[in-house]
Amino acid sequence: MGKSLISRRPAFRRGAATGSIARTTESPLNELGWKPFFQQQLSLDELTDCDPVRVMAVHRSQIDVAGDAGEEPVLVTGPVFEDALEKPAVADWLLLARDSRKPLRRLDRSSLFKRMAPGAKQAQLIAANIDNVLIVSSCNHDFNLSRVERYLAMVKEAGCRACLVLTKADMSDDHAQYREALKTYRDLHVVLVNALDSPGMRELGLADVTAGLSATFSDIEALATRCRFGDCAHDSEPGCAVQAAIELGELDERRLRNWRKLEREVARNNKTLAQSRGEERAFTQLVHDALRHSRARNNKT
Repeated sequence: MGKSLISRRPAFRRGAATGSIARTTESPLNELGWKPFFQQQLSLDELTDCDPVRVMAVHRSQIDVAGDAGEEPVLVTGPVFEDALEKPAVADWLLLARDSRKPLRRLDRSSLFKRMAPGAKQAQLIAANIDNVLIVSSCNHDFNLSRVERYLAMVKEAGCRACLVLTKADMSDDHAQYREALKTYRDLHVVLVNALDSPGMRELGLADVTAGLSATFSDIEALATRCRFGDCAHDSEPGCAVQAAIELGELDERRLRNWRKLEREVARNNKTLAQSRGEERAFTQLVHDALRHSRARNNKT
């Protein structure tokens, strides 16, 4: 969800009255996606002294938010912004102090999308609190089942509903081939459209999507439980139920290869994330120790 996608939101009048957070259905908050899930996270004091706002865009030094008071910028400072994975992402909900307009805390998320950015050692937040996701591919040579599975793994990990949108339908006379290729995904809604594509991400690195990957390839994992050996690599071991399903035509070998590839990628990226977090914790502890020793010396003098 880039800024170009959210720029079509309805404009809200700046300076609107800010009373109780309990709103009617016509409230700008409801139009922005305010739900009981977020409402029930507020204390009585926060109901009185704070305004909830939704993050609409994230910049280097500030974020743009929208709420009952309209749209406004918020500086990226304070404890809310210290941890990389705790920093607000697009579509997050924040609580602002009603008087100072400073962010006090981020509300718990209903979902979170993140990726391993190319060449990075930590996950990059994409968007939060998303209910439905459109995975877009085209009815031409660019259609790639392995890429679809990559996105499905991320969507399922986030706990969202996925819909596959096949564009450029007017450029193909054989739509049945795409539906046939997708017959394994019985719970995936597929829509064929003819629309202009906008620029997307060049690369989508997977990390922390173990559950999503398991759900996307649940058929392979179910077969693996029937293998003769518990540590079966599903290659040439005797009694391998996965290889037997491939030989019977019940499982596409490409699907097995992609499952292995994505599992290796997730394991590699998870290891990189763990190392990066360990280094950050060690550095933070070093800083705290240095400050503590500095204060101790100052107290002695």
